[in-house]
Amino acid sequence: MNLAIVGAGRMGWIFARAIHQIPNARVAYVVNRSLENAQKMGEFFACPFSTKLEDALPKVDAVVISTTTPSHTELSIACAEAGKPFFVEKPIADTLENGKKIVEAVERTKTLNMVGFHRRFDPAYAQAKKHIEAGGLGQLEVFRSISRDATMGSSSLEFHLNSGGLIVDMGVHDMDLARWFMGEVVSVQALGGALTDPSLTKHGLHDTSVAILQFASGAFGTVEMARNTAYGHEVRTEVLGAKGKCSIERDQRGDLRIYDSFGGGFDRPRGFEERFEKAYQLEMQAFINGVQTGQLMPDATDAWYSLRLAFAAQHALETGQTVQVQNFGGSL
Repeated sequence: MNLAIVGAGRMGWIFARAIHQIPNARVAYVVNRSLENAQKMGEFFACPFSTKLEDALPKVDAVVISTTTPSHTELSIACAEAGKPFFVEKPIADTLENGKKIVEAVERTKTLNMVGFHRRFDPAYAQAKKHIEAGGLGQLEVFRSISRDATMGSSSLEFHLNSGGLIVDMGVHDMDLARWFMGEVVSVQALGGALTDPSLTKHGLHDTSVAILQFASGAFGTVEMARNTAYGHEVRTEVLGAKGKCSIERDQRGDLRIYDSFGGGFDRPRGFEERFEKAYQLEMQAFINGVQTGQLMPDATDAWYSLRLAFAAQHALETGQTVQVQNFGGSL
């Protein structure tokens, strides 16, 4: 399968390298608003490159969109109107209204689509899902998810101001997992602050937050998010039920732990690219397989509901209110 990569930044390279590991697929075209970056990736994968999506559409079987969130709507709709199956990185859009426009476009054109919630494809998360669906935990009671980034990265202040906020940009993964494991959320509360970088306060940004979820089933959950974590990237998820629990984490690279007069230590992943390398490959394989079989998940509709939950939590964070999710932003 010939795929176009739209967006030659960090995420674009992650997806391109994942595709490169799949025998039945290749990066066949690169599109980026900077011709220099498009050329760099295009030459690396020995394929054509351009600054315009319309140049690539007639020459590929499907499209992988890995640009900044505000551009997702225009690019996704262009793919839908061209009848090209597309994958778009999370969150699906920068606003709920723009997300609806994408959903309407794919429904009108019957275009296959998938949204990038890579944790669903991580082997540990996938196994936990099967165990829960098989009734292994019994009645679900508590959900807990923790996401901590090593740093805010090289992203500019402009990026963070246009990202939707900490929960929408980063916590949307955890909100998606909450829905995927536990079902729909009826209400959310949140609190947070700029604890590691107080200068963010004047921009209305947060680097630390905790959200409290109440599910339609009666279960409860918490989601913790943080930037600028001294010891590196960390993702943990726990689902507790009447019969037991699933605990998902990978806190070290290998089996070696060194103990000395200072206590002990071990080597651990520093970034999400390393922690979820396999998940990204499996995600791209699932997209390719789904295009061939006509079945793709999570799709735009599913992703819109995860985005609505993230925006509801972000609103709760910014206002201090308890937000009723079903009344927030309407529905599809």
